[in-house]
Amino acid sequence: MTSPNSSPRKVVVVGAGPVGCLAAISLAKIGWSVEIYEGRPDMRLPSSKAAAQQRSINLAISARGIAAIQAINPAAAGRFLNTCINSIGRAYLNEDLLMEALAVPNIRLFFLHKVLSIDFDAKSMSVHDEEAGKDIQISFDLCVGTDGCYSVVRRQLMKVVRMDYQQTYVPHEYLELKMPAGPPTEPGGEPTFLLDPNHLHIWPRHTFMLIALPNKVRDSFSPFSPPLLLF
Repeated sequence: MTSPNSSPRKVVVVGAGPVGCLAAISLAKIGWSVEIYEGRPDMRLPSSKAAAQQRSINLAISARGIAAIQAINPAAAGRFLNTCINSIGRAYLNEDLLMEALAVPNIRLFFLHKVLSIDFDAKSMSVHDEEAGKDIQISFDLCVGTDGCYSVVRRQLMKVVRMDYQQTYVPHEYLELKMPAGPPTEPGGEPTFLLDPNHLHIWPRHTFMLIALPNKVRDSFSPFSPPLLLF
């Protein structure tokens, strides 16, 4: 990767979600100097947790996802697999991978840094630092875009690369409810529901359904994962 007299090559990862964190850890372990740029605030802050609670649909980790995490960090994969039917809160997964990434010495993470434009020929990226209120230029040797469906990196690539891309929207929406499993509580306590916390629950109703995903790992949002109401 580098010669004895040169500095490690730098990769910028745009987006600090689960994919971005996993990519950063993987690249850092093979010698890259990694910088992650995330437009949102630090998700570990109380204010961020409150916002994530409203849209925190659980994930069912597939064999491919499990293999990816095991290849990078077997200990982390073991924690995630200590769940019912491999169902895990998205925020919990993201926060845990974020902590793993920040523990790697050659990874730096910048919150509230929104990417404005990228010049792939010059290997330079323009980023707005919201806290400082100014634009800065970031140089890189490699750019990895993990910034979701409204990806800035993809938009910039479409200007310089011949690519076929389309985006469609499904005609569905969802709401999340909190249904903690447990025995009846004392008057004035948090209500609980007599649901088996070790099984997936599905109640289909015509054009919508109610799904309760069991979540046995630590989750700051609810002791029993929020059911999903699709319509």
